Amino acid sequence: MLNVCVAGSCGTGKSSTLDALFGTRLTTGPTRVVATVDLPAVRLIDTPGLGEDAARDRAVLPEIARVVPSADLVLWVLNGRNRGLAADFAYLDTLAVPHERLVFGVNQVDLAGPADWNTQLGLPSEAQDQHILELLEDRRARLATGLGDARPVVGYSAVRAFRLQELFTELVAAAPPDRAGALRAAKALRPAPIARLDREARYEL
Repeated sequence: MLNVCVAGSCGTGKSSTLDALFGTRLTTGPTRVVATVDLPAVRLIDTPGLGEDAARDRAVLPEIARVVPSADLVLWVLNGRNRGLAADFAYLDTLAVPHERLVFGVNQVDLAGPADWNTQLGLPSEAQDQHILELLEDRRARLATGLGDARPVVGYSAVRAFRLQELFTELVAAAPPDRAGALRAAKALRPAPIARLDREARYEL
């Protein structure tokens, strides 16, 4: 069984990310307890959001700390609209997440300035496209400095199904080689149109 844990601050879209990648139905409201979904040879672990308030963190951090050690992969979801990373570094340190198991997802890039997403094409405008590229360069650099280790960082939008394939590819690459095939088999993504793939290729840095 391959254990895939998703974690991060509240409101980043952790559950919706799992739903978009694997066809689950976890997005029914704020995640208050650790939830698991068993797929063939893959267990998805959805954790409560952190940072809502101090009392809530004291309640959920021990619960998250119990499941992180068993995770073969940890997808740490960041909010594309929030530049701050200090809280994320503190949580990662508290939870002692092994860096080699980490993949960072920067969700909600469709809301990045100037927030003029092209709904007809399902793509960012040229100006928004450039802003997203700059945002990802910033997150990669600061995460690598803070961790002392460069880990995969993928900008995407779960609700727009934008760059989910790239996120999934990074998860497969980070998975133990003997179980990566199980993760591929669990995928529930639809192929993106060629026009979108051409644009999304720009984000490969």
